[in-house]
Amino acid sequence: RRSAAFVPELSLVAEVAGEIVGHILFTRGVIQVETQEYETLVLAPLAVVPDYQGKGIGRRLIEAGHRVAREIGFKSVLLVGHPLYYPRFGYRPAETFGIITDLELPADVFMACELMKGGLDGVRGRLEHAPEFNL
Repeated sequence: RRSAAFVPELSLVAEVAGEIVGHILFTRGVIQVETQEYETLVLAPLAVVPDYQGKGIGRRLIEAGHRVAREIGFKSVLLVGHPLYYPRFGYRPAETFGIITDLELPADVFMACELMKGGLDGVRGRLEHAPEFNL
């Protein structure tokens, strides 16, 4: 939370009867394109208490996070996640946008989402995670 990558408005929790049952965090990231940098967000983590999974809490956290991110002015989000879950929220393999990572991952788990139409137009490069990810 003391990191420059931390965006307080994008650390969201879900509550049921006063109990926290889910959390989502979006942090600042940079897509390095030759000598230029483009700001993006990285979604990690998304967590829902097991007894509350499958009830739409994760969906509501993602949708709320995307809405707040757009309001703040962010244009895109990248993540490493399940290829059958995240596409329903607009995520596609990042390689379709020309975005890569230094992590050795299957192509279908490193995904990107444009928060606004054309949010990744002309952005082809490598994601630089915040140092706190310790990658």
